[in-house]
Amino acid sequence: MAFAGLAPADAGPEPGYVRVGAPLIVTPQDDFAGYRFFLDSPGGFEEIKLAKGKTTTISSEGRAGSMKYTSLIAISNQDLGGAFDGPATPETMDALQAAIRDKKVDGVIELLSHDFDAYIKKKEKKTWKNPAYVLKASADKKIEAVETKPAGKKKGEIEGEESDSHMAANIAAGSLLSLSFIFGGVWLSRRKRDLSVAQA
Repeated sequence: MAFAGLAPADAGPEPGYVRVGAPLIVTPQDDFAGYRFFLDSPGGFEEIKLAKGKTTTISSEGRAGSMKYTSLIAISNQDLGGAFDGPATPETMDALQAAIRDKKVDGVIELLSHDFDAYIKKKEKKTWKNPAYVLKASADKKIEAVETKPAGKKKGEIEGEESDSHMAANIAAGSLLSLSFIFGGVWLSRRKRDLSVAQA
């Protein structure tokens, strides 16, 4: 899997942002009994068990350094072959990761890439919701991961505050209303003056 160009693991958030843990949340929509699923990170390789209709949450705790970036991959039992049929021991996982790196395993499906850290604006921390993924059968009868958007406010809107676009619209409307009062007052003043002159 490709991890080139990733930010240093100890890089802190930019000013105005905070770092929060972002667990990996996955729910298979269909039955993928013929596949095995793995997390492939620069710092390790591990198998995870997924079942149809059951949400699995991979915690972000303890996943620092080279373990904070991962790819969720799927490989069919047929493509794995007999060499990796046994239990997922550290030795077999290391061997499988090396075989994948060396392009010796066919049918590797990279479903998604995930960072167990999320960098969000401080003011959005209370309303930020962790993304989740649904696994479903793809058009080619394999597997695809679809990110599900959490329910809540629209992007840019947070509890008790307005989005930038909404605020800008309100400011513009207020400015137009103020201008209308100003010009209306000027017109009335001139109108009264003209009537006074005419009566004189």
